[in-house]
Amino acid sequence: MRAALTALYFRITVKQPLLAGLLVLLLLGWALYFAPQFRLDASADSLILENDQDLLYYRGISNNYGSEEFLIVTYTPDADLFADATLARLQQLRDELAALPFVRSVTSILDVPLIDSPRMSLSQVQEETRTLLDPATDRELARAEFRSSPIYRSLLTDPEGETTALQVILRGNPEAAQLLARRDDLRARRPVQGLSPSEAAELATTEARYNQLSAEQQAALKSNIATVRQVMDGYRDQATLFLGGVPMIASDMIDFVRSDIQTFSLIVGVLIILLLALAFRRLRWVLVPAAICATVALVMVGLLGFMDWRVTVVSSNFTSLTLIITLALTVHLVVRHMEYHADNPQATQAEMIRETLRSKFAPSVYTTATTVVSFASLIIADVRPVIDFGIMMVCAVLLAFGLSFLLYPALLALAA
Repeated sequence: MRAALTALYFRITVKQPLLAGLLVLLLLGWALYFAPQFRLDASADSLILENDQDLLYYRGISNNYGSEEFLIVTYTPDADLFADATLARLQQLRDELAALPFVRSVTSILDVPLIDSPRMSLSQVQEETRTLLDPATDRELARAEFRSSPIYRSLLTDPEGETTALQVILRGNPEAAQLLARRDDLRARRPVQGLSPSEAAELATTEARYNQLSAEQQAALKSNIATVRQVMDGYRDQATLFLGGVPMIASDMIDFVRSDIQTFSLIVGVLIILLLALAFRRLRWVLVPAAICATVALVMVGLLGFMDWRVTVVSSNFTSLTLIITLALTVHLVVRHMEYHADNPQATQAEMIRETLRSKFAPSVYTTATTVVSFASLIIADVRPVIDFGIMMVCAVLLAFGLSFLLYPALLALAA
């Protein structure tokens, strides 16, 4: 059996390298098809274990008492914050933000009721609400109220009264909220009392639909935050503005992770080419390992897209590690190939390939196995992104081993 498998392997890779190349091309085409579905994620689901009690408690409180996502825009004018021109410009900014289709409302120092500017009795408060823009409001008393009131202190203005904040409340997605609640309910019941076949099918459908909406919301959030920043840019000539809030942090974190993946992958790729060129000084020994490394990385990206496996901050370095691990395997093959050629200069290319694969197959299996075990040990961690990273790298190491021993002999046989 072993001899038959070995003969089949050599026939595909050495005698018929076009067949091996076709198989890899098909796999690469499949990966490129699913690569656009590759997703980054910074949501709670990607960072916390399923049925995490703290997260479920938080979501339960949010469902009972209400919770809305919001952005914070800080506004520090060049002039006095409470001057007429400054408040007029602040009002313009508030109205422009409130007019955005994805904004539910905007709260600022212009909208909150004032009690001590001057002092109002309870009966007066019931009859009317005084705000900062009312003619009867004393601006200096309002400045003091924002600074010292237990309700507004350090929330709407800074202690010096030079900076204010606008709370931009975003519109939610009722369907996504309902799907999330139903999904969490089914997940919580599954380990306790189990799910019927219809409930299991409902859970699968709910998870798929929620994941789809989550991806759509992530793309929309990025666009919405860009729109808010564009509005803010129109006011930077007379003030200093900053944007904050959990949605902004999540969106920017995804952009940072995407940038890191692209930057580090490019740097590692360039370093790999430079090291191969310096070490071997032959074009063949630069192109073959580089092609194998690139193929493994692309197939891994396609696999993550196919599995809808979201990459987080923790697992964002998987591409760099994949390239390095694949390079290590191919360099062992190249070095052995060169050694055999130096000892047997009359040997044919097919003989050198066969000997290289025979002598390095077992050591590569052991190396791959120990690496797989080391990454698989992360599965016992109690942190969701660490678990996902461990499984991702197990797949990456296995892909690196399989494609290295498939592409290396096929490329050399084709080049002979």
